[in-house]
Amino acid sequence: SAVGTGVIGDVLNDGEENEWPCYNPLDNNQFVYQTTKAGINVDDTSIFIYDISGAAYTHIAASDYVDGGPAWSPDGTMIAFHSNRSGDFDVYIWRLADSTLLHVTNDSRSDGFPVWNQDGTRLAFTRDRELWTTNLDGTDQKKLTSRF
Repeated sequence: SAVGTGVIGDVLNDGEENEWPCYNPLDNNQFVYQTTKAGINVDDTSIFIYDISGAAYTHIAASDYVDGGPAWSPDGTMIAFHSNRSGDFDVYIWRLADSTLLHVTNDSRSDGFPVWNQDGTRLAFTRDRELWTTNLDGTDQKKLTSRF
């Protein structure tokens, strides 16, 4: 959603670049999104959860890097996203129950924009403009497409 348009712009209207909203599948009063809010450097983005009914923000997996493309797990317990905190873009999972950050992919190529499968056991993600899938622990990575 572009800044100032659609649901995220209407709800937040805070002057930040707010993108990639994803509702909590168990609570439609909450969504996770990527934002320039709290960025230390001009190009940094962060991941926040916003509670609409309480007008409350929660900053997850705080870093001084580019965190983006969040996706809430089907069971509502985890959020997958990409970050360049390891030197290049990799996929990470934030476990909400214990605030644990899991490093899912660790590849020199650019990994990002994770999406959960229906039962929450695998993630699809992009790797240098190709589509891949992986288990949540980073094992069994499979390339699904080839670019020419």
